[in-house]
Amino acid sequence: MSVPLPVGLDWELWRLLTDHRVHASKREIEEEWTLDDVLDAHSALDARDHADWLANRPPRKGAQR
Repeated sequence: MSVPLPVGLDWELWRLLTDHRVHASKREIEEEWTLDDVLDAHSALDARDHADWLANRPPRKGAQR
């Protein structure tokens, strides 16, 4: 699913701030995190989202879990 983002929204920052699994303030991310930290956090969220999707998707016809 695709959702249009408002013009000017810093998704790289706000994805982290709005995800319940990330416990950091805007100031912490902007002032204390490196770009690598932000990219690593996004990779971790992507991996967790994918694992959740795999765990919750309907079983394929004929497939065993």
